[in-house]
Amino acid sequence: MHVNLILDTEKRSASPVPMTVLIRLALATLVLLVVLAVFTVFSGFRNLQREVRWAHEEWRQNEPKYEAAIKLRNDLVLQKSILEEMKGWQEARVGWSRQMEALQGAVPPSVQLTDLRMGHLLLVLTNNNAAARVFEMRLAGRTGEASGANVGDLRSTLTNQPPFAGLVQEADIPPGAFKQDPAHDAGRTDRIFEIVCRYQPRKFE
Repeated sequence: MHVNLILDTEKRSASPVPMTVLIRLALATLVLLVVLAVFTVFSGFRNLQREVRWAHEEWRQNEPKYEAAIKLRNDLVLQKSILEEMKGWQEARVGWSRQMEALQGAVPPSVQLTDLRMGHLLLVLTNNNAAARVFEMRLAGRTGEASGANVGDLRSTLTNQPPFAGLVQEADIPPGAFKQDPAHDAGRTDRIFEIVCRYQPRKFE
């Protein structure tokens, strides 16, 4: 026979900590963690807002300097392109002062120049499609005895001697340009002539 001497309401848990206390402690910990997480997110958001404001303020202060630097860089690029173009034109020109100075010594005493013209043709393309300028120098004059030799020597000087050599590609007498001087009698040996000097194409470097 079994006799229960303790009522159900008088029974107690064997655990030293009641279950209700554990539940309340767990709930409190959960609430604390949620509050801490919300605080962390809010604090991070506030810090992010503050950093954005600082960035905007820093950009507002540096924007004029940035725009000035961009403008300076663009101006520098433009100036460099202009300088390179000027250098290209400089490399593509002929030093006419030196050519004229040398021409004084190249003309034989028996030859009298009556006309001198210099100019350049239209821009041309070389074999590798590089832009270049071609210059011409036209000489007209008259000569007396040994006119053929005199004009031949002048042509040879214009193609073979410095500073013409390497610059003058060809020196030709156009058809009919070497003829009797109409200002003199037909029996005289005086001749008038014209020499056209074509210079080597001057590339734009």
